[in-house]
Amino acid sequence: MRKLIPVIIYIPLILLSCSGKPKGNEIKGKLTNASEGTMVYLELITPSEVVIKDSVKLGKSGEFSFTNPATYSTFLRIKTKTPNNFLTLISDSSETISIQADANALGLNPQIKGSKGSEAYSELNDYLMKSYGKRDSLEKVFTTAPANVNKDSLMQVLQAQYNQLMLEQYNFVTGFIKRNSESVVSLAAIEQLDADKEFAVYQQLDKELGSKMPNNPYYKDFHLKVSEMSKLSIGSTPPEIIMNNPEGKPMKLSDLKGKVVLVDFWASWCRPCRAENPNVVKVYQAQKDKGFTVFSVSLDQSKEAWIKAIKDDKLEWPYHVSELAYWNTSVVKTYNIKGIPLTYLLDKEGKIAAKGLRGEELALKIQDLLSK
Repeated sequence: MRKLIPVIIYIPLILLSCSGKPKGNEIKGKLTNASEGTMVYLELITPSEVVIKDSVKLGKSGEFSFTNPATYSTFLRIKTKTPNNFLTLISDSSETISIQADANALGLNPQIKGSKGSEAYSELNDYLMKSYGKRDSLEKVFTTAPANVNKDSLMQVLQAQYNQLMLEQYNFVTGFIKRNSESVVSLAAIEQLDADKEFAVYQQLDKELGSKMPNNPYYKDFHLKVSEMSKLSIGSTPPEIIMNNPEGKPMKLSDLKGKVVLVDFWASWCRPCRAENPNVVKVYQAQKDKGFTVFSVSLDQSKEAWIKAIKDDKLEWPYHVSELAYWNTSVVKTYNIKGIPLTYLLDKEGKIAAKGLRGEELALKIQDLLSK
């Protein structure tokens, strides 16, 4: 799903300065290693856009001062013209924030005072960067392993280490969210969790933020997304799909209630989709006589390419539909499709039982649902 807040977790943060005497609470500081005349910008990060609020040229001292533009708990960013050189803050109108940072690496170990939200964000950012670094190291061990090393054995060892890293990150992030459930900084953390698997965490945070800041724009944006996500959560009835098949006959997803159905969003131009098709064909052939079928929704534009792919990949189930509208297909919005292939597995009651399953995992889940 789209990032809830346009805040880059993986890249360090930065602050900004402006000219003129502040008229309210300040964001002030000093940048070391700053060249005289360096432009520094203060940006407001809203749920939908980033707006430059002020700018200033640094003098010889590298000091700056901005009037804090926050009228509610909000994300701010100080940056220079150098790409990815920025510092993210979380502030409200009651705070006066002071910063010391390296002008050439604003997000690298900045010293921030007067803003608990900013300090928490730095904690989150630092942890995630270290976690990503550890994962990169594991990948490097595998890719640089000598030719005489048993790659299968090595992969098992590295996979176990990777799983442990992910468990540690999960525990940190969920603990961070609980500790900061009354701050918008929790919205940056929750994006590290799989919304499908951890929807209960999303719902709990939605409830807690709603009780503390119901009018905050970031909360409203988050609440809207949680509401939309609830329509596609495990156990819910998915939105109806009514589209034409290649012969121009309309087909309805709801007409398949009573069967276990794999709703498969794909396209002829999607290489990962075509690579997964043999697995779907295999499970279809094994289970089609036991109450299983596939409802394929194509994001193709060309009818000819769509029909050819169905034939070439031997997709023999009878339920193929498309609007031939590419990413403008209506289901892209209703099913929150950010990439394909994407699958929803429905039980006999027509409710969502699983999402995104492939290969053996998909086959086992289908077998389980058919046995009920």
